[in-house]
Amino acid sequence: MKKKLSRRCKKGLVFPAYDYVLKCSHTFNLLDAKGLISVTERTGYIARIRNLAREIAKNYVAEREKLGFPMLKKGGSLMSEHVLFEIGLEEMPARFIDKAEQQLLEKTKQWLKESRISYEEISSFSTPRRLAIKICNVAEYQDNMEEEVKGPALKIAKDGDGNWTKAAIGFTKGQGKTVEDIYTKEIKGVSYIFINKQIAGKPSVELLPAFKEVILSLQFGKNMRWGAEHLRYVRPIRWLVALYGSKVIPF
Repeated sequence: MKKKLSRRCKKGLVFPAYDYVLKCSHTFNLLDAKGLISVTERTGYIARIRNLAREIAKNYVAEREKLGFPMLKKGGSLMSEHVLFEIGLEEMPARFIDKAEQQLLEKTKQWLKESRISYEEISSFSTPRRLAIKICNVAEYQDNMEEEVKGPALKIAKDGDGNWTKAAIGFTKGQGKTVEDIYTKEIKGVSYIFINKQIAGKPSVELLPAFKEVILSLQFGKNMRWGAEHLRYVRPIRWLVALYGSKVIPF
C-alpha cells in the first residue's frame, strides 16, 4: 500500500493517494471494531496511517507551491480591505482640479499594476481643498510572480560526460531549486541554462506606504513652495489621510 501511495505522489496524483489513506483508515476502523487488532498492533497501525497522511500533506503543499498557489492568485488572498488616500490642500485654482483628479486616478492605477496589488474598483474625488482616491477590496497580499532566471552557459553547466557541474548546482541552489528544474534556451547562438522560480507576494500593507511617491509625483500648471519646506506643490498641503481598512498607513 505504501509503495502504491508513494508512486502516486511522485506522479503528482495527490488526491488518488489520499483515497488510499482513507481506505486504510476505514479498514483499520472495521478491524478494530471487531476486536481483530491487539493493543500493541493498534498503536503501530495508527502511526503508519498518520505517517502516510503526513507524506500526502507535504506533497500537496509542494504541488500547490510549484503552481504558485493558484487559489490565491486572484487578489493574492481571500481577504481584502478598502484603501483611502486624501490630500488636504489650501484652495486650488478651479482650472487645476479636474486635471489633478484625473492624474491622481491614472497614476494610482499604474502604481497598483506595477506593485502587483489587485483590487476590485477604484474611484477618485476632488474639491478645491481635497484630492482623494478610494480603492475597494485591495488584496491582502500582492500577486505572486514567476521569474525566469538565467544561469551560466550550457558548456559551463555540464562537463564532458554530460553531468551537471558545480556551477550549475550552485546556480540552482542559490535560487532555491535543484538541477531537475533546469531547462535551456539559446541566446545569440549560445545555449544557457534557466530556471523558473515563484516569488511570493508581500503583504499589501507593507507596500502601501510607497504610495507617497504617487502623491509627490503629481504635476500642476503652477507650483509653489511654502515656509521652510523644499517641496513644491500646487498649494500647501495641510493634511493627509491614508487608511488601509481601519489601519493608518504610515508615510
